[in-house]
Amino acid sequence: MSCDSAHYQQTAYLTHSRHPISVYQSVVSGKTPIDVFRKKQLFINEFQRKISEELMNFDAFVGEISQGFESLVCEINAKKEKILRDLQIERGKLVAAMSAAQEVIDSKRYVDASEAVTSLDDYICNGYATGAVYDVKMFRGVLKLSEIRTLVEKSVSYEVFPKVLEGVGQDIPVINGGNLRLFNRRTLQRTELTLRPTPKIDNTLKIDKWTAYCYISTEKLMCSGGSGRGDVYEVNVRTGEVNQLQSMSRVRALGGIWNYKYEFVFVFGGWDGAAMISSEKYSLTDSKTWTDLPNPIHTVKHWNSVCEHSSGLYISGPTGAVSTDQGSSVEFFNPLNESFQLLRTDSLKCCFNDLLYWG
Repeated sequence: MSCDSAHYQQTAYLTHSRHPISVYQSVVSGKTPIDVFRKKQLFINEFQRKISEELMNFDAFVGEISQGFESLVCEINAKKEKILRDLQIERGKLVAAMSAAQEVIDSKRYVDASEAVTSLDDYICNGYATGAVYDVKMFRGVLKLSEIRTLVEKSVSYEVFPKVLEGVGQDIPVINGGNLRLFNRRTLQRTELTLRPTPKIDNTLKIDKWTAYCYISTEKLMCSGGSGRGDVYEVNVRTGEVNQLQSMSRVRALGGIWNYKYEFVFVFGGWDGAAMISSEKYSLTDSKTWTDLPNPIHTVKHWNSVCEHSSGLYISGPTGAVSTDQGSSVEFFNPLNESFQLLRTDSLKCCFNDLLYWG
């Protein structure tokens, strides 16, 4: 009953989830603890609820924009009508002034220059003789609709952050030398591309994946490190185009890589050919450079697995040298203060570069 309650507690938001039968079997068989199972489902339900709230907030914002512009259009129309009425009044005044001026012109047309007493009289009586041009401009109008257009363009600003869902549905990449294979998890179709120019990537179809890579956008991979190198490449999975980025600060192979919120790429641990090494990060948005993390990882690892939870990143991997077997460890990494917390150590190695599932 508690599980059902967890599923349907968000029915108002239409976000209740369903278990696949394989997950039920996993719980019944004891492979997955029931408390871990419930915790995951509560987290998923809450995540779905927040997505629904975001969509509701977005729709409310759209309605606010529509109402705001309709109100603005009404105000502009009212202002336009007032300006046109005022201009008609001023036009009447201008017509009256011009009529008065015309009367002066008619009355002075045949009068001697000595009788002129006004500037208009002076022009009428003397202008024709001197060739002077009388300034008859009687009004000045300025129309600055371009300023209004600029204000309208700047009146609404918004930013959409779809990055939290960008990884959903992405093709699974496998790089082997100069070839890229993509497996679509929805259609189960595989495509292949030839990379141009051919990057120095040491991955083979075997277990020894010396170069680590991850998505940094919906269409681009970042490939970092390799056997005896710290090279970094950007690979377009749609065109096969390869661009070389700034290299890491050190040679790094067998590191664990993770794209954190499409702001930073973290590379944890790895092997420089002689010893295990620490970690660094790459800024995707600002400097486009690599910097060392200020705090060291507790147990330096290679063949790392990395996954993300709402609280941060979890890293698991063998702690010994590449040629030895000295066990493995799991650590938590907090991206906010870039600190590590050792969670557990084991005497057995974990699966090399396998996916890390965390309850």
